[in-house]
Amino acid sequence: LWTRGHTLVSVMSEFRSPLWVLIMAWTTAGGHAELWTRGGAVQIAVDFETFAQSVMVPPSLSVENSANSTLRLESLPPTLHCHGAWIELVPIGSAIAQDGTDSRLGAYDQIEMHWSERTSPKYDPSPASGTTSAQSVAFTTTVRYFSAVDVFHFVSEIGPDGCTNASVPDSQQPSPFEFWAATLPLSQFPRWKADGKSWVGSLDAGYVTWTGRFANDHSTHGLGLSGYHGGQEGGPLVLFDARIAQTTLTVPTVVLSPGSDFHDAILGIAPLSPTPPPCTRGEQCQLVPNVDFEGNDILPARRNVTSPEACCALCVAELSCTCFSWLNTPGYTDYCALKTSTAGRTPNAGHVSGIKCNGPPPAPSAPAGLAGGFHGHLDAVPSGTSVTFVLAASRDGIRAALGKWGDALRQQYGTERLATDAVTSKLGWWTDNGGYYDDSNRPNTSELATVLRGLAAAGVQPGYLQLDPYWYPDGSASSCAEALTPDPARFGPADLALTELRAAVGVPLLLYSSYLCANNTQNERNYPGVTFITTRDFDVGWAHGNLSVPSGSTSFAFYHSVMAHFDKALAGGGWEVDFLDFIDLLFPNHTRTLGATRAWGKGMADAALQQSISIQYCMTLPANLLASLEYPAVTSARASEDNFPGSGASSGRWKIGYGALLMWPLRLRPFLDVIWTREREPGAPYNAPRSLVELQAIVATLSAGPVGIGDGPNMTNHTLVGMIAGADGVLLQPSEPATPIDAMFFPSGTPGRPATGEVWSTQSTVPAATQNGNTSLRVWNVLAVDVTTPLALKFSQFSSAVRPSDRFVVSYLSPRCRNGDLATVCTETLQGGEPLVVSTAPPTGVELGHQLYQVAPVLPSGWCVLGDTTRFVPMSPSRVVSVVDAGVGGHPGPTVTLAGAPGETVRIQFVQLKGLWKETTSVQEVTVTLDTAGSGTASPLPRADD
Repeated sequence: LWTRGHTLVSVMSEFRSPLWVLIMAWTTAGGHAELWTRGGAVQIAVDFETFAQSVMVPPSLSVENSANSTLRLESLPPTLHCHGAWIELVPIGSAIAQDGTDSRLGAYDQIEMHWSERTSPKYDPSPASGTTSAQSVAFTTTVRYFSAVDVFHFVSEIGPDGCTNASVPDSQQPSPFEFWAATLPLSQFPRWKADGKSWVGSLDAGYVTWTGRFANDHSTHGLGLSGYHGGQEGGPLVLFDARIAQTTLTVPTVVLSPGSDFHDAILGIAPLSPTPPPCTRGEQCQLVPNVDFEGNDILPARRNVTSPEACCALCVAELSCTCFSWLNTPGYTDYCALKTSTAGRTPNAGHVSGIKCNGPPPAPSAPAGLAGGFHGHLDAVPSGTSVTFVLAASRDGIRAALGKWGDALRQQYGTERLATDAVTSKLGWWTDNGGYYDDSNRPNTSELATVLRGLAAAGVQPGYLQLDPYWYPDGSASSCAEALTPDPARFGPADLALTELRAAVGVPLLLYSSYLCANNTQNERNYPGVTFITTRDFDVGWAHGNLSVPSGSTSFAFYHSVMAHFDKALAGGGWEVDFLDFIDLLFPNHTRTLGATRAWGKGMADAALQQSISIQYCMTLPANLLASLEYPAVTSARASEDNFPGSGASSGRWKIGYGALLMWPLRLRPFLDVIWTREREPGAPYNAPRSLVELQAIVATLSAGPVGIGDGPNMTNHTLVGMIAGADGVLLQPSEPATPIDAMFFPSGTPGRPATGEVWSTQSTVPAATQNGNTSLRVWNVLAVDVTTPLALKFSQFSSAVRPSDRFVVSYLSPRCRNGDLATVCTETLQGGEPLVVSTAPPTGVELGHQLYQVAPVLPSGWCVLGDTTRFVPMSPSRVVSVVDAGVGGHPGPTVTLAGAPGETVRIQFVQLKGLWKETTSVQEVTVTLDTAGSGTASPLPRADD
């Protein structure tokens, strides 16, 4: 797709409606230009002589998205920080094009360029110099296109001289207590223009990213990268055409992320700092009430700061501070947290944040641009070390692009998550912060056994028991473990204490861990052959001191010895690792040494895999999620902060769908954290009721991830639990997590976006045999929260596989259908070309109105299977094993094969449409008692007029 010319190269795509034409002009000394162009969903053109890259997503061929896309990235030359300075790189000769094959991703085409330092005596720009010796190469960059998966890799490699004294001075964050690590890449390729004149810097560019540990929705999104800062706490970057979003619901989208070295590779941007607000009345800071700027802290935190104004004064005095959050709530009295960014803006009643007025914007510490590379805290990068960034794209929107991106990464790493995992498949009972029992209300073996026996007697069968940090003796600093051995004060002195606990409660254990106390003499005595590394001193208010973890080289030995010692208690259970943000960012060994964090994480994950134990990540950075592509034992990650009572609607802790949007493409299952099934539970240590009880139960169920209840003794609402799980404790969930529809990221007022609240969707896919030959049945669940103005939701907003002629029956959480009801009373019928109108009741106090919709297809026979409507997800694949349509194999009506506990009673509902019209019959409910193998079938009775 390239042509040679004197100064002009024209490249035309194969797309006909409309035709995409990219015209690029180069004026070269030799009057010669050559272009390499590749890509399906996204086109990348590279100039052979300058290695300039242009990225564009051609317009979609769909009717809805007929406008030309403006989504466009323009490259800048790569750059490198080595030997204590930024190096200006110049190309050596012309780019080299070749092809090859990857064992997992298949065939690829690539174009490669070598670079040298302009000031290097080894650099000879003369074209007559012939071939260049390897010693002159400081940097090699490659753009590689894999046609089978339609993704690009950007690969850069450090030259033979290596890169020493590599760390980048951070003018934006000079504090020695830097924690959130908004550093710049020391190697920068790919690198794109990101100023106000480029598409990336304009308001035509919409973006989504994830920042810091997963708390509340913890995605950041907006226009023109106004809130993006990247760094070690940053995640993948999603860019979409916000201009097209104003007129269509399907936007061209690209996803850019590290594709290797996930703990050491980052995206960064410099300089892109918003202009500080003007001081209109002579004040020093612009105060923002009831808002918290989460993350991006400049440590240590300041305590005993008695007012927001006093916190402002501290921010003004700190050069790197651009904003702050002042807290005066239980546990955070007169607490001042200075910040470098407002990116973590989160509603939070009682907090007061502020933005420093008229402060000078941070001076650029590197050439401007959005770039990917090794992060700037590394001391050195050895010669021959390479790093990869991945770019994937879709014309079908944000969720589709992330799905394609995740598919390519999982294929690249051969990711297959551990399948035998009770933590993600069965209901759990948790003693976490937020549960009735927690670190401040520590149960013993007898109390735990009493609760579990009471649940079983009432028909609630948890599949595992989670134990929080109280299971081991903990030190005063941040609940660090003195040793990972059972606390004799709780579980007795016997070495088999946890095995005896498992026998008493009748289920496997999920054991919590984070870090050890920084007494390495004691640690090495307790764990011979293991060496330990230690944090720098830190203080974040509620946690301070020094902590230890095993070194990367001995990580496997440490975790294998612990997990093998507790194998009988853990078998079938799991291992929960917390404070991953601390472990990534507070240990100098991890932040300064290439590969050190990966070695620690891989050692733990490999030890768990050897024991067939699953791992759940908590307080997770996006880098941890990406790194888990190499760790089959990691199956889930917490997507919220600690979910303790008293955190109402304003906290947004239930909004885990935004985290799920990143986790699920990697096939990690998101976790909401512990929930209650009642509003009030006397004796709990919180002295506060829990709000949003039903909504949190719905969100936890729709997560397709772990669900943990933490009710007190004899306080569980069995009816609510029965809507989440079957009698055997198996979670009745959809096939994938519920995530926000794309319009939730579009500018306010965009068609398809609710005026208030949230709209998420998910689906259940069940094997089927139908008259028209379909082999699967897809059923959608749509959750609306606080949508007080009705929204007409198009099918294309939650499915790309619907035809206008397809017919559907919509049922609701409320009102539920009962046997014999006229279907028109509790359902509605739709065709694929008609919108689903969603709305909720207005909020009352801290409670939010919510409605859950099921959209089930009408089978070719005219029957529709509504499923087990006593559950939040009536057509969960964990309940409905398969559906055979009427007329297939001689069946007079549809036959549904079911699974569950032996002897469990299951109610399945059906409804039938008359002819081709929307008129429906009454609801038929068929009751089935499952056999001793836990299986059964259900079929409706034929109508009298059939």
